[in-house]
Amino acid sequence: MSSHDLPQVLDHPRGSAIVFPSDAALFGGELPFLEKTDPFRVLLVESATDGAQLWVDLNRDGQLTKDEAFRFRPVPQRPKAIGDVVLKVAHLDGPFRSFPIRLRLFHNADQPGGPTETGKRTIFYSFYAYVTGTVRIGPSQSELRVWCAYDSASGKVDPLHGRVGMDLNGDGVLEGRALSAEQGLAKGEEVVFDVGGEYLSIHRVDVANRTVVLRSHPKADFLRVELKVGAIFPDFEFTDFEGHKHTLSNIEGKYVLLDFWGSWCGPCLGEFPSLKRAYEAFRTRGFQILGIDANEPAANAHECIVKNSLPWLQATSESTATLVEKKLNITLYPTLILLDHERRIVSVDSDGHKLRGDDLLRTLDMLWSPR
Repeated sequence: MSSHDLPQVLDHPRGSAIVFPSDAALFGGELPFLEKTDPFRVLLVESATDGAQLWVDLNRDGQLTKDEAFRFRPVPQRPKAIGDVVLKVAHLDGPFRSFPIRLRLFHNADQPGGPTETGKRTIFYSFYAYVTGTVRIGPSQSELRVWCAYDSASGKVDPLHGRVGMDLNGDGVLEGRALSAEQGLAKGEEVVFDVGGEYLSIHRVDVANRTVVLRSHPKADFLRVELKVGAIFPDFEFTDFEGHKHTLSNIEGKYVLLDFWGSWCGPCLGEFPSLKRAYEAFRTRGFQILGIDANEPAANAHECIVKNSLPWLQATSESTATLVEKKLNITLYPTLILLDHERRIVSVDSDGHKLRGDDLLRTLDMLWSPR
Protein backbone atom coordinates (compact mmCIF):
# COMPACT_ATOMS: atom_id res chain seq x y z
CA MET A 1 0.00 0.00 0.00
CA SER A 2 1.40 3.37 -1.00
CA SER A 3 0.89 6.86 0.39
CA HIS A 4 0.82 8.04 -3.23
CA ASP A 5 -1.99 5.73 -4.33
CA LEU A 6 -4.98 7.06 -2.40
CA PRO A 7 -8.62 6.45 -3.39
CA GLN A 8 -9.95 9.28 -5.51
CA VAL A 9 -13.16 9.64 -3.48
CA LEU A 10 -12.89 10.16 0.28
CA ASP A 11 -16.39 11.55 0.88
CA HIS A 12 -19.64 10.13 2.17
CA PRO A 13 -22.43 9.82 -0.42
CA ARG A 14 -24.27 12.73 1.19
CA GLY A 15 -21.26 14.99 0.78
CA SER A 16 -19.97 15.13 4.36
CA ALA A 17 -16.20 14.78 4.33
CA ILE A 18 -14.42 12.04 6.25
CA VAL A 19 -12.33 13.67 8.96
CA PHE A 20 -9.07 11.96 9.94
CA PRO A 21 -6.87 12.82 12.94
CA SER A 22 -4.37 15.60 12.25
CA ASP A 23 -1.42 13.24 12.76
CA ALA A 24 -2.84 10.49 10.53
CA ALA A 25 -0.76 8.87 7.81
CA LEU A 26 -2.84 7.59 4.87
CA PHE A 27 -1.92 4.68 2.61
CA GLY A 28 -4.04 3.59 -0.33
CA GLY A 29 -4.05 0.29 -2.20
CA GLU A 30 -6.10 -2.59 -3.54
CA LEU A 31 -7.25 -5.93 -2.14
CA PRO A 32 -7.69 -8.56 -4.88
CA PHE A 33 -10.51 -11.09 -4.60
CA LEU A 34 -11.17 -13.72 -7.28
CA GLU A 35 -9.74 -13.42 -10.78
CA LYS A 36 -12.93 -12.30 -12.51
CA THR A 37 -13.84 -9.53 -10.06
CA ASP A 38 -12.43 -6.06 -9.55
CA PRO A 39 -10.22 -5.57 -6.49
CA PHE A 40 -11.48 -3.63 -3.47
CA ARG A 41 -10.02 -0.17 -2.97
CA VAL A 42 -8.67 0.15 0.58
CA LEU A 43 -7.37 2.97 2.74
CA LEU A 44 -5.15 2.41 5.78
CA VAL A 45 -5.20 5.22 8.33
CA GLU A 46 -2.49 5.16 11.01
CA SER A 47 -2.57 7.65 13.86
CA ALA A 48 -0.58 7.80 17.10
CA THR A 49 -3.62 9.28 18.86
CA ASP A 50 -6.37 7.16 17.30
CA GLY A 51 -4.63 3.91 16.34
CA ALA A 52 -4.95 2.07 13.02
CA GLN A 53 -8.12 1.84 10.99
CA LEU A 54 -8.90 0.22 7.66
CA TRP A 55 -11.45 1.57 5.20
CA VAL A 56 -12.64 -0.82 2.47
CA ASP A 57 -14.91 0.06 -0.47
CA LEU A 58 -16.85 -3.20 -0.10
CA ASN A 59 -19.62 -2.28 -2.56
CA ARG A 60 -17.09 -0.91 -5.08
CA ASP A 61 -19.04 2.34 -5.56
CA GLY A 62 -15.94 4.54 -5.29
CA GLN A 63 -17.03 6.03 -1.96
CA LEU A 64 -16.22 5.29 1.67
CA THR A 65 -18.88 5.23 4.37
CA LYS A 66 -18.79 4.70 8.13
CA ASP A 67 -19.96 1.10 7.81
CA GLU A 68 -16.89 0.44 5.63
CA ALA A 69 -14.44 1.40 8.40
CA PHE A 70 -12.83 -1.32 10.54
CA ARG A 71 -10.50 -1.22 13.54
CA PHE A 72 -7.75 -3.78 14.00
CA ARG A 73 -8.42 -6.09 16.95
CA PRO A 74 -5.43 -7.38 18.96
CA VAL A 75 -4.31 -10.99 18.37
CA PRO A 76 -3.11 -12.47 21.71
CA GLN A 77 -1.04 -15.20 20.02
CA ARG A 78 0.67 -12.61 17.79
CA PRO A 79 1.88 -9.91 20.22
CA LYS A 80 3.98 -8.18 17.54
CA ALA A 81 0.89 -7.61 15.38
CA ILE A 82 -1.18 -4.44 15.70
CA GLY A 83 -4.22 -6.59 15.07
CA ASP A 84 -6.63 -8.26 12.67
CA VAL A 85 -9.64 -7.22 10.63
CA VAL A 86 -12.07 -9.82 9.29
CA LEU A 87 -14.13 -8.75 6.28
CA LYS A 88 -17.29 -10.51 5.14
CA VAL A 89 -17.32 -10.09 1.39
CA ALA A 90 -20.53 -10.64 -0.59
CA HIS A 91 -20.13 -13.88 -2.51
CA LEU A 92 -22.80 -14.89 -5.00
CA ASP A 93 -21.26 -18.10 -6.39
CA GLY A 94 -21.72 -21.27 -4.37
CA PRO A 95 -23.91 -21.96 -1.33
CA PHE A 96 -22.78 -19.07 0.90
CA ARG A 97 -23.78 -15.41 0.83
CA SER A 98 -20.48 -14.08 2.13
CA PHE A 99 -16.83 -15.05 2.29
CA PRO A 100 -14.41 -14.11 5.12
CA ILE A 101 -11.05 -12.44 4.46
CA ARG A 102 -8.66 -11.96 7.38
CA LEU A 103 -6.22 -9.04 7.20
CA ARG A 104 -3.33 -8.53 9.66
CA LEU A 105 -1.25 -5.42 10.30
CA PHE A 106 2.13 -5.40 12.03
CA HIS A 107 4.28 -2.60 13.31
CA ASN A 108 6.55 -1.88 10.36
CA ALA A 109 9.74 -3.01 12.12
CA ASP A 110 8.18 -6.28 13.30
CA GLN A 111 6.44 -7.52 10.19
CA PRO A 112 7.40 -10.82 8.48
CA GLY A 113 9.82 -10.25 5.64
CA GLY A 114 11.24 -7.08 7.18
CA PRO A 115 10.18 -3.42 7.14
CA THR A 116 8.43 -1.89 4.14
CA GLU A 117 10.19 0.96 2.34
CA THR A 118 9.39 4.55 3.28
CA GLY A 119 6.01 5.73 2.04
CA LYS A 120 4.50 2.25 1.90
CA ARG A 121 2.86 -0.19 4.30
CA THR A 122 2.12 -3.91 4.00
CA ILE A 123 -1.10 -5.61 5.08
CA PHE A 124 -1.05 -9.41 5.18
CA TYR A 125 -4.26 -11.19 4.24
CA SER A 126 -5.57 -14.75 4.10
CA PHE A 127 -8.29 -16.25 1.94
CA TYR A 128 -8.31 -19.58 3.75
CA ALA A 129 -11.84 -20.51 4.79
CA TYR A 130 -13.39 -23.76 5.94
CA VAL A 131 -16.80 -25.34 6.04
CA THR A 132 -17.36 -27.27 9.24
CA GLY A 133 -19.84 -29.71 10.68
CA THR A 134 -20.20 -32.71 12.97
CA VAL A 135 -20.38 -36.41 12.14
CA ARG A 136 -21.55 -39.22 14.44
CA ILE A 137 -19.10 -42.11 14.56
CA GLY A 138 -18.78 -45.51 16.19
CA PRO A 139 -21.30 -47.58 18.15
CA SER A 140 -21.62 -44.80 20.73
CA GLN A 141 -22.49 -42.29 17.98
CA SER A 142 -20.06 -39.78 19.46
CA GLU A 143 -19.82 -36.46 17.62
CA LEU A 144 -16.68 -35.56 15.69
CA ARG A 145 -16.28 -32.05 14.28
CA VAL A 146 -14.55 -31.87 10.90
CA TRP A 147 -13.31 -29.04 8.68
CA CYS A 148 -12.72 -28.85 4.93
CA ALA A 149 -11.34 -25.98 2.87
CA TYR A 150 -13.81 -23.97 0.81
CA ASP A 151 -12.72 -22.93 -2.69
CA SER A 152 -14.00 -19.38 -3.16
CA ALA A 153 -13.31 -19.46 -6.91
CA SER A 154 -15.41 -22.56 -7.66
CA GLY A 155 -17.81 -22.43 -4.72
CA LYS A 156 -16.99 -26.09 -4.01
CA VAL A 157 -15.62 -28.20 -1.19
CA ASP A 158 -13.22 -30.97 -2.16
CA PRO A 159 -11.56 -33.03 0.63
CA LEU A 160 -9.01 -34.31 -1.91
CA HIS A 161 -7.55 -30.83 -2.45
CA GLY A 162 -6.78 -28.30 0.24
CA ARG A 163 -6.73 -28.16 4.02
CA VAL A 164 -8.79 -30.57 6.09
CA GLY A 165 -9.08 -31.12 9.81
CA MET A 166 -10.64 -33.15 12.62
CA ASP A 167 -11.23 -32.19 16.25
CA LEU A 168 -9.18 -34.97 17.86
CA ASN A 169 -9.23 -33.65 21.43
CA GLY A 170 -12.93 -32.75 21.48
CA ASP A 171 -12.52 -29.07 22.37
CA GLY A 172 -14.50 -27.87 19.34
CA VAL A 173 -11.56 -25.86 17.96
CA LEU A 174 -9.24 -26.68 15.06
CA GLU A 175 -5.67 -26.33 16.33
CA GLY A 176 -3.69 -23.78 14.33
CA ARG A 177 -0.20 -24.55 15.59
CA ALA A 178 2.46 -25.96 13.29
CA LEU A 179 2.47 -29.76 12.93
CA SER A 180 -0.88 -30.09 14.68
CA ALA A 181 -2.26 -33.63 14.41
CA GLU A 182 -5.67 -32.03 13.81
CA GLN A 183 -4.76 -30.57 10.40
CA GLY A 184 -3.65 -31.94 7.07
CA LEU A 185 -3.12 -30.77 3.50
CA ALA A 186 -4.72 -32.95 0.84
CA LYS A 187 -3.03 -33.14 -2.56
CA GLY A 188 -5.06 -35.51 -4.67
CA GLU A 189 -5.73 -38.10 -1.97
CA GLU A 190 -7.54 -38.27 1.35
CA VAL A 191 -5.69 -37.33 4.55
CA VAL A 192 -5.99 -40.03 7.21
CA PHE A 193 -6.39 -39.07 10.88
CA ASP A 194 -5.98 -41.17 14.03
CA VAL A 195 -9.29 -40.69 15.87
CA GLY A 196 -8.81 -42.56 19.12
CA GLY A 197 -7.40 -45.63 17.37
CA GLU A 198 -9.77 -45.42 14.40
CA TYR A 199 -8.21 -44.26 11.13
CA LEU A 200 -10.60 -41.96 9.29
CA SER A 201 -10.57 -39.57 6.35
CA ILE A 202 -13.09 -37.11 4.93
CA HIS A 203 -14.38 -38.88 1.84
CA ARG A 204 -17.06 -36.48 0.58
CA VAL A 205 -18.70 -33.19 1.56
CA ASP A 206 -22.08 -32.14 0.13
CA VAL A 207 -22.70 -28.60 1.33
CA ALA A 208 -26.08 -28.27 -0.41
CA ASN A 209 -27.46 -31.33 1.38
CA ARG A 210 -25.45 -30.71 4.56
CA THR A 211 -23.85 -34.15 4.57
CA VAL A 212 -20.33 -35.35 5.32
CA VAL A 213 -19.13 -38.88 4.59
CA LEU A 214 -16.07 -40.29 6.39
CA ARG A 215 -14.10 -43.34 5.27
CA SER A 216 -12.43 -45.93 7.49
CA HIS A 217 -8.84 -47.05 6.78
CA PRO A 218 -6.46 -49.77 7.94
CA LYS A 219 -3.68 -48.62 10.26
CA ALA A 220 -1.15 -49.03 7.43
CA ASP A 221 -2.73 -46.03 5.66
CA PHE A 222 -1.83 -43.74 8.56
CA LEU A 223 1.64 -42.40 7.69
CA ARG A 224 1.70 -39.41 10.02
CA VAL A 225 4.68 -39.09 12.36
CA GLU A 226 3.51 -37.21 15.46
CA LEU A 227 6.26 -35.03 16.87
CA LYS A 228 6.62 -34.22 20.55
CA VAL A 229 9.45 -32.74 22.58
CA GLY A 230 11.74 -35.58 23.70
CA ALA A 231 10.80 -37.95 20.85
CA ILE A 232 13.33 -39.14 18.26
CA PHE A 233 12.90 -37.46 14.88
CA PRO A 234 12.81 -40.04 12.04
CA ASP A 235 15.90 -40.28 9.87
CA PHE A 236 15.42 -39.46 6.17
CA GLU A 237 17.38 -39.14 2.96
CA PHE A 238 17.43 -35.96 0.89
CA THR A 239 19.19 -34.37 -2.09
CA ASP A 240 20.85 -30.96 -2.00
CA PHE A 241 20.76 -28.40 -4.82
CA GLU A 242 24.01 -29.72 -6.28
CA GLY A 243 22.56 -33.22 -6.65
CA HIS A 244 24.38 -34.79 -3.69
CA LYS A 245 22.51 -37.22 -1.46
CA HIS A 246 22.56 -36.96 2.35
CA THR A 247 20.80 -38.36 5.40
CA LEU A 248 19.77 -36.41 8.46
CA SER A 249 21.72 -38.79 10.71
CA ASN A 250 24.97 -37.91 8.88
CA ILE A 251 24.74 -34.22 9.75
CA GLU A 252 27.20 -33.71 12.57
CA GLY A 253 26.22 -31.20 15.20
CA LYS A 254 25.29 -30.83 18.82
CA TYR A 255 22.06 -29.19 17.69
CA VAL A 256 20.45 -29.23 14.22
CA LEU A 257 17.68 -26.81 13.29
CA LEU A 258 15.27 -27.95 10.57
CA ASP A 259 13.84 -24.97 8.70
CA PHE A 260 10.84 -25.82 6.50
CA TRP A 261 10.45 -22.86 4.15
CA GLY A 262 9.52 -21.62 0.67
CA SER A 263 10.57 -18.61 -1.40
CA TRP A 264 6.85 -17.79 -1.80
CA CYS A 265 6.48 -17.39 1.99
CA GLY A 266 7.06 -13.86 3.34
CA PRO A 267 7.40 -14.96 6.99
CA CYS A 268 9.98 -17.56 5.89
CA LEU A 269 12.10 -14.86 4.26
CA GLY A 270 11.66 -12.75 7.37
CA GLU A 271 13.37 -15.43 9.47
CA PHE A 272 16.53 -15.54 7.34
CA PRO A 273 18.34 -12.67 9.14
CA SER A 274 17.79 -14.34 12.54
CA LEU A 275 18.88 -17.73 11.19
CA LYS A 276 22.05 -16.14 9.77
CA ARG A 277 22.91 -14.51 13.09
CA ALA A 278 22.40 -17.79 14.94
CA TYR A 279 24.42 -19.74 12.38
CA GLU A 280 27.36 -17.34 12.55
CA ALA A 281 27.31 -17.21 16.34
CA PHE A 282 27.06 -20.96 17.03
CA ARG A 283 28.24 -22.94 14.00
CA THR A 284 31.78 -23.29 15.37
CA ARG A 285 30.24 -24.73 18.53
CA GLY A 286 28.37 -27.47 16.71
CA PHE A 287 25.18 -25.78 15.53
CA GLN A 288 23.86 -26.76 12.10
CA ILE A 289 20.85 -25.73 10.00
CA LEU A 290 19.12 -27.86 7.36
CA GLY A 291 16.79 -25.89 5.10
CA ILE A 292 13.96 -27.96 3.63
CA ASP A 293 12.28 -26.25 0.69
CA ALA A 294 8.60 -26.96 0.03
CA ASN A 295 5.98 -26.63 -2.68
CA GLU A 296 7.94 -24.99 -5.48
CA PRO A 297 10.27 -25.67 -8.44
CA ALA A 298 13.93 -26.15 -7.55
CA ALA A 299 14.94 -23.18 -9.73
CA ASN A 300 12.81 -20.77 -7.67
CA ALA A 301 14.23 -22.03 -4.39
CA HIS A 302 17.82 -21.99 -5.64
CA GLU A 303 17.47 -18.40 -6.83
CA CYS A 304 16.20 -17.42 -3.39
CA ILE A 305 19.07 -19.24 -1.65
CA VAL A 306 21.64 -17.42 -3.78
CA LYS A 307 19.93 -14.04 -3.47
CA ASN A 308 19.83 -14.29 0.33
CA SER A 309 23.33 -15.84 0.61
CA LEU A 310 22.17 -18.74 2.78
CA PRO A 311 25.32 -20.68 3.76
CA TRP A 312 23.80 -23.81 5.30
CA LEU A 313 22.79 -27.12 3.72
CA GLN A 314 19.53 -27.10 1.75
CA ALA A 315 17.26 -29.99 0.71
CA THR A 316 15.20 -29.88 -2.47
CA SER A 317 11.42 -29.97 -2.36
CA GLU A 318 11.28 -33.01 -4.65
CA SER A 319 13.54 -35.14 -2.43
CA THR A 320 11.59 -34.42 0.76
CA ALA A 321 8.01 -34.36 -0.54
CA THR A 322 6.97 -37.60 1.18
CA LEU A 323 8.44 -36.45 4.49
CA VAL A 324 6.88 -32.98 4.36
CA GLU A 325 3.49 -33.81 2.89
CA LYS A 326 2.66 -37.29 4.21
CA LYS A 327 4.75 -38.09 7.26
CA LEU A 328 4.87 -34.64 8.86
CA ASN A 329 1.93 -33.11 6.96
CA ILE A 330 3.28 -29.60 7.39
CA THR A 331 0.69 -26.96 6.55
CA LEU A 332 2.20 -23.82 8.09
CA TYR A 333 5.40 -22.07 6.99
CA PRO A 334 7.94 -21.47 8.26
CA THR A 335 8.06 -24.45 10.61
CA LEU A 336 11.17 -24.81 12.77
CA ILE A 337 12.25 -27.96 14.63
CA LEU A 338 15.35 -28.13 16.84
CA LEU A 339 17.08 -31.50 17.35
CA ASP A 340 19.99 -32.55 19.57
CA HIS A 341 22.90 -34.75 18.49
CA GLU A 342 20.76 -37.89 18.97
CA ARG A 343 17.95 -36.47 16.79
CA ARG A 344 15.89 -36.01 19.93
CA ILE A 345 13.39 -33.17 19.56
CA VAL A 346 14.29 -30.16 21.71
CA SER A 347 11.57 -27.88 20.37
CA VAL A 348 8.84 -27.97 17.72
CA ASP A 349 8.32 -24.34 16.70
CA SER A 350 6.32 -22.91 19.62
CA ASP A 351 6.23 -26.15 21.63
CA GLY A 352 9.27 -25.98 23.90
CA HIS A 353 12.06 -23.42 23.50
CA LYS A 354 11.32 -20.45 21.26
CA LEU A 355 12.95 -20.61 17.83
CA ARG A 356 11.90 -17.47 15.96
CA GLY A 357 13.61 -14.11 15.63
CA ASP A 358 16.00 -13.10 18.38
CA ASP A 359 14.49 -15.81 20.60
CA LEU A 360 16.52 -18.38 18.65
CA LEU A 361 19.80 -16.80 19.79
CA ARG A 362 18.59 -16.76 23.40
CA THR A 363 17.49 -20.39 23.17
CA LEU A 364 20.84 -21.53 21.77
CA ASP A 365 22.77 -19.49 24.30
CA MET A 366 20.79 -21.11 27.11
CA LEU A 367 21.29 -24.62 25.72
CA TRP A 368 25.06 -24.13 25.52
CA SER A 369 25.33 -22.50 28.94
CA PRO A 370 26.68 -24.77 31.70
CA ARG A 371 23.99 -26.06 34.06
